[in-house]
Amino acid sequence: MDDRTLTGSPADRFPLTWLHALSVPVFAWLAVRLFLWGGWGAGFALLVLLTQVMVFIWYLLPRGSDRPERSKLTRARVGLLAVLTACIVGLAGCFAIWSSLPLRVINFLVLAVLLLVQFMLLYRLSRQDWDHPLFWLEAALAPLVRPLIGLGDLRHLKRLVRPDSAQAPNRGRPAIRQAIAVAAGVLIALPLLLLLGSLLASADAVFADKIGGLTAWLQRFSFTLLARQLLTALFLAPFIFSFLESGRRQRQVLPVSENPQAGFKATPGRLAFARTILTTVLVFVNGLYAFFAVIQYQYLSGALYDILPDHLTYAEYARSGFFELLAISLVNLLLIYLAARASRSQVKAGWVLRILELLLILFSLVQWVSAISRMRLYVDAYGLTRLRFLSTAFMGLILVWYILFVAQIFMRRLPLFKSMAIAAVFALLALNIINPDLQIARYNVAHREQITLDRGYLFDLSDDAVIGYLPLLDENDPNLNRDLRRHLEEKLERLHAMHWQEMSYQQWQLRRELASALKTGQG
Repeated sequence: MDDRTLTGSPADRFPLTWLHALSVPVFAWLAVRLFLWGGWGAGFALLVLLTQVMVFIWYLLPRGSDRPERSKLTRARVGLLAVLTACIVGLAGCFAIWSSLPLRVINFLVLAVLLLVQFMLLYRLSRQDWDHPLFWLEAALAPLVRPLIGLGDLRHLKRLVRPDSAQAPNRGRPAIRQAIAVAAGVLIALPLLLLLGSLLASADAVFADKIGGLTAWLQRFSFTLLARQLLTALFLAPFIFSFLESGRRQRQVLPVSENPQAGFKATPGRLAFARTILTTVLVFVNGLYAFFAVIQYQYLSGALYDILPDHLTYAEYARSGFFELLAISLVNLLLIYLAARASRSQVKAGWVLRILELLLILFSLVQWVSAISRMRLYVDAYGLTRLRFLSTAFMGLILVWYILFVAQIFMRRLPLFKSMAIAAVFALLALNIINPDLQIARYNVAHREQITLDRGYLFDLSDDAVIGYLPLLDENDPNLNRDLRRHLEEKLERLHAMHWQEMSYQQWQLRRELASALKTGQG
């Protein structure tokens, strides 16, 4: 709904309050302080939580009397928003607990998507449901357009200080003017107090001793850094205001159509034509997969029972198999999804597509088992790495998606896209809880007799992995002990130099563990 379609001035329909005006620069400064000048640890987690507070505060702030009542959220949408909020808070907490860089990058991208979806659902910024392509197009354009389309609304802020003459009796608010005057006086008094305090401290030794702690803090305090942060926050504040205000006014990025489904309804003839194409493709693909399963049966069973073909080594067999089968699984997912959507739209002839879809799922499961078996051989021979761990974890998610595909064949009302998206988010949360770097370190250390332990790779893992290879300090290998001790001492020095915004809970714990372990080793 575009606010221009309503009667009355925008300032009357969407009155700005002082909470609107003050929350944005404060939030902008906290964003700069916690993240841009902070880090990816506890500071970023706090920023995400503050973002949640801002989004819901702006939604709950009052509207003008000329504005129709806010449309009530349905129970289903409230439940979805609750799940989204819980996932956002959970992923934010992962930044405060663990420090793996690959997971933080993935978490950041997923958080950005979840925040956009939450914002659009809460403010009802799309007429489409969140499994519709137009919804996602609107979401993709939001970070580019929304920081700009509300900049013109900044002019309404002047009415907070200087109301219109017609509304002056009701909106004069002398208390607010008094508060502004007090704030201006404080800003003027602060530098004056610093100057006078330094002069008094120079004139009286007792006074200087009493304020010694404050003086030491001021000497460490960087006014230049504060000025940079404030300037950056002032630069970002208008764009943050524009983004939030565009949602509060329910402005849509895409043009509003009276018939949202116009242009997306195909004729029965076109649907039948497309369905025939898809059926033909599935027949040929299933035939290829059946031929592959028959010819490669001995190799598939060999993978299951650790029996390799005579002319292949561990590396050649596993490395040449897993990632190719992973790529095939991604193609299969697309074909299965298309078949599921097509079979759902037709009742009489949909059984043909459902049978082909079920066959494709079965062949895909055979390939999935083969891929996992090959990766197990590879890991047993060469150890775990991030790529191998994360690829295997993604194959686990693919298995969950296959189960959902089978379920929707028998439960036609199952929201397939939504179920797959929710499963992916929960899988990411589970992956964070598992702590991949720690598991990689523990596995490689535990199997160091069967594999060649790559010290350099272990040392390059995140701080989450240190606890996993800390027992190596007890090894009798003097070279390993020397290299590990030097590495841990450098890591401890870096941890002591980190600011609290950069650190995670795991790093706080690690700092104590390392100090104790290195001290014990020296003793």
